[in-house]
Amino acid sequence: MIERIARRMILALATVATAAFVVLAIGAAAGRWSVAVAPQTGAGASMREDELIFVVPVPASALRTGDEVVVTLERGADPTIVVVDSVVDAGSRKIAFTDQADDRQELVFPPKVWRVRTAVPMFGPIYRALVGVAQGAIFLLAGATLLIWAERARREQHAPAAVAT
Repeated sequence: MIERIARRMILALATVATAAFVVLAIGAAAGRWSVAVAPQTGAGASMREDELIFVVPVPASALRTGDEVVVTLERGADPTIVVVDSVVDAGSRKIAFTDQADDRQELVFPPKVWRVRTAVPMFGPIYRALVGVAQGAIFLLAGATLLIWAERARREQHAPAAVAT
């Protein structure tokens, strides 16, 4: 009885987790939001590296003081989370922020930037372990193995008994 309840609870948890991943993937594919592990952070950012962040696209002209955005500061560099110190010119998307070396910089942002909506501490490594091409292949292999194992168990359970003559 308890084993049956435990199996149902595990099934329900797996179903909810799968549904959450599907919703996040569809929203990300549509460009409505994205979920990622936080890259390096600039001065004043409220989060640390390796936190799970939920980001939404916004026009750079709509940024406000205190917004945390994910930007690439130099061509070919890794993305960084910076905090908007002030909006110098909203029309030309010129934004002032403090970089990692505590130097105030002014930069013309691209038309669309990713604003950090929420950060979840300690979930970045878990997210990295669950999402990716290699992890997807491992999950597919594990799922196929479980299906084969369950089918064999079902056949053994429902196999007709051999008649001795």
